[in-house]
Amino acid sequence: MNIPYGVLSSVWVWACWTIAALSLLWAIASAPWHKVRKDWVAQAVFGAAVFVVFALWSIKASIGPGLGFHFLGATVLTLMFGWQFALVALALVLSLTTFLGGAGWDAWGANFVALAITPVMVTWWALRLSYHYLPRNFFLYVFLNAFLVAAFAMLVSVVVLSGILIGGDVISWSRLSYQFLPMLPMMMGPEAFVNGFIMTVLVVNRVEWVSTFTDEQYIHGK
Repeated sequence: MNIPYGVLSSVWVWACWTIAALSLLWAIASAPWHKVRKDWVAQAVFGAAVFVVFALWSIKASIGPGLGFHFLGATVLTLMFGWQFALVALALVLSLTTFLGGAGWDAWGANFVALAITPVMVTWWALRLSYHYLPRNFFLYVFLNAFLVAAFAMLVSVVVLSGILIGGDVISWSRLSYQFLPMLPMMMGPEAFVNGFIMTVLVVNRVEWVSTFTDEQYIHGK
């Protein structure tokens, strides 16, 4: 789903770069760096997570010239580290992907808006809403915030990316709806499974790596 080099007009390039840059700067400025500054384990886990998500992005399926899809992994990063570190991690992943030729540098901003900011914000706000308005328990956290939200985040990301491609006259609606959008359910299912499976394993075996889950809030006394 990465946008290649040279397909977007300068207006779209600059608009998306502006949104991406401001969002990333906001994330960097507001991130709780004090929690990881001297925590070498946390830094190692963050680096490993970036590598794993980069590997997921490298698994691509092409469904036509210039069209394809890959896993996002944004939900896992958001649930593990919070929205700020998730955006930083995805900025690194996208930069590595672009450096290796998987996307265009001029389209970095557009890719970041659609494939990083969008799924991270969807996951984060879904988590906040469920935390405040739904019962807090292990199964709801995993099933809703990891499985279902990951699928929904993929859906919203594809909608945003489609809007950028159509608005920028990169692709027609007829081609997009015929070749790409029918594959959306096949993209949402694996995305939900991968994110949900990883989060289940982490919550059960390495809960200390998940900043948005604590035994006291979701398990004890339930």
